[in-house]
Amino acid sequence: MKEVSAGLTVNRITRCTIRQPTLANDVTRLYGAMNSPESTNKVSYLPTREAKHEGEFPEEEMHGNGKYIYKDGTVYEGEWNHGVRQGKGRLDYPNGEFQEGVFDDFLIDGVAKTTLDGDDYIYEGDVKDGARTGKGVLTSESLNMSWEGWFKEGEPHGKILIIWSNGTATLSRLKN
Repeated sequence: MKEVSAGLTVNRITRCTIRQPTLANDVTRLYGAMNSPESTNKVSYLPTREAKHEGEFPEEEMHGNGKYIYKDGTVYEGEWNHGVRQGKGRLDYPNGEFQEGVFDDFLIDGVAKTTLDGDDYIYEGDVKDGARTGKGVLTSESLNMSWEGWFKEGEPHGKILIIWSNGTATLSRLKN
C-alpha cells in the first residue's frame, strides 16, 4: 500500500500475463519502474491467464508474506524469499490435499502436516525434500487406524506401531 495525502492508502492492482517458469524475473521486469527497492508496497498481482499473486513486493519480486494461486487451482499462502516458497506456509491442492509447515526452495522440509487421498490420510511428522522421511504419525479416517513410527521416502519403514480405533495396537517392522 502506498500512503497518499491525509493518511489515506491506495492499493495498486496491475494485470499482465506471466509464464510461470520465469515468474520472478518477469515480476522484477514488470515492477521495476513501479516499486523502488526500499518500498514495502502490497500489490495484488493478477495475470490474465496463468496465476494470481497477492502479497508483498518489497524488492520488485514476491518476497515476504503472500498468496499465490496457480493455474490448476493449487494455492500457496505463506512466506516467499525472492520469488521462491521459503519459510512457513501452506499449500492446498484442488483435490483437498494440503501440505503445511516450513518450505525450503519450494519443497516442504522439517516438521509438517500433510494429507493424502483427499483428506483421508493425515500425516504429522518429519518431511525431507517433500517426502515423509523420519519420525511421524499417519492416520487413516476410513481405515480407523494409524501408523506411528519411522517413514522413508513417503512409506512406513522400520519399527511401526499400528493402532486401531478400538485401542488395539501392534508393533511391526516394515521395509520399503
